Amino acid sequence: MADENVIEEEIIEVDNNEEENKVEEEMDSTPIMENKTNFTKEGFSQMNKEVAKKSYYLVFICEAILLAIDVWLYISKSWAFAIIASVLIVIYPFILKFSASSHISKNFLMYENAYKNAGYDYAFYETRMTLHFTYGDDPNNFQDGEVPYTSIYYVIENNDFLFIFISANQAYIVDKKGFEEEGDVPRLLDLLKSKEIKIIDRSKKTK
Repeated sequence: MADENVIEEEIIEVDNNEEENKVEEEMDSTPIMENKTNFTKEGFSQMNKEVAKKSYYLVFICEAILLAIDVWLYISKSWAFAIIASVLIVIYPFILKFSASSHISKNFLMYENAYKNAGYDYAFYETRMTLHFTYGDDPNNFQDGEVPYTSIYYVIENNDFLFIFISANQAYIVDKKGFEEEGDVPRLLDLLKSKEIKIIDRSKKTK
């Protein structure tokens, strides 16, 4: 009798697992929400600026090194070199900012020419997101992809976009205005949080 009870419990457990799997499959077969995002310079620039922020630590280190050299040159009374170092400390961040802006603009023009009239159609499911990328005037120019939520590094939110990072330097741009319903953005963020995905909020809340 004991063996029969164990077998019955195992059968019940298997049945429960099968039911749970069916429920999960049904939940993951229909998108919870959808989004359409056009490829624009604004979104591309903001995404690249988020990536570039990681280099700020390097800029800070370089500035600290230059400051230390500058102090040593003043102590050594090497006035000419000290003045040059002081000028570099002041203009170095501006040079980097100009270089980064030029690089972003150049890259956008390259992508804009390659991906004319480009856009993403996103669908967000319970455990994954899918995307349909179209570009150009030919309907055959498209790419399809799928990203499980477990592959997402983190998400950055600002006032206009969500940047879904799938690596340290690569992200999908999701335009908040491209959702069908007004409450889709907080619903998506809640869904991603439930999957233990880090959300970095850089939006400026209006009172």
